[in-house]
Amino acid sequence: MNCDVDIELNRSVETSVQQQIYLLCLPTQLRWFHRLQLVVKESLVMRLTMESKMNALCVGCTLRMRSWRVSMNYPANSTRLGVIRVENAVISTQVNLNELLNTLSISLLLDGLHVDDRTPFYSELYPERLVLCGVNTVLPTHAEIKVVKFLGEDASRECDLQVNIVVPETMKFYYVHTHRFFCGLFDFWAQFSELQDQVAKSKRIVVLDGLTSKILLNIDVKCPTTVVLPLNQCSDDLVVLESDGFRLLNSFKRMSTIKDFFQKNFIDTDYGYDTSVDCLVDWLENHVVGFTDV
Repeated sequence: MNCDVDIELNRSVETSVQQQIYLLCLPTQLRWFHRLQLVVKESLVMRLTMESKMNALCVGCTLRMRSWRVSMNYPANSTRLGVIRVENAVISTQVNLNELLNTLSISLLLDGLHVDDRTPFYSELYPERLVLCGVNTVLPTHAEIKVVKFLGEDASRECDLQVNIVVPETMKFYYVHTHRFFCGLFDFWAQFSELQDQVAKSKRIVVLDGLTSKILLNIDVKCPTTVVLPLNQCSDDLVVLESDGFRLLNSFKRMSTIKDFFQKNFIDTDYGYDTSVDCLVDWLENHVVGFTDV
């Protein structure tokens, strides 16, 4: 570690997240990142004869907060998607820059997580969308979320963004799923990664067009879980699923390698696409432990 900063805030913190503010901050972030790259290149030139070229530069920051509240705003129409509340959070960020791989990693340890839906009209029946809390105050109950962003463009790598989530047995997980809010939440946070890539492309001499971000998930929930599936966000008809845990992970496969699966299960794949192109498919697997329906 070339530089490490440790910050502790023994109080509640409230932040507001929106696209416009992020865009204003991006030029500063990119200038800082480009300066780091220049330092790395100079350092590598000076150490060409050394064996350890991999550890060129590493910058980290750790932030501890008792409570953190994040509002997800849509300033264009003066509304917000929702609110995320985190209890006893430890956030660690680290930038690794070397001659082979540049990464930005974010690690989050937390004792509790709440996600509320605040969209007008659609949040009346199900305002509380996700709850993650401890069931035993004696044993440690830290859930861990780790995000790794691979910087730069590389069409051959496995993914561009990697998300790992581990929830221990000492917690409980409750989730209400509707397609509208799920897509809104995913798009809200994925857009920041896309925006950073777009701004970075504008400063490059050579740009690879047509590349989209590949996000790799590995979610391991080992605790009792309750999932509520309403017919839609405005309906009180629902299905409740309970389990002792689940694991959700995805991979990227070519259509030719999974075509037999679609044919075996009578899944239609004829959507008018060019059949000569072996397209890339996001393949999602869900393994459930001790499943029951209520």
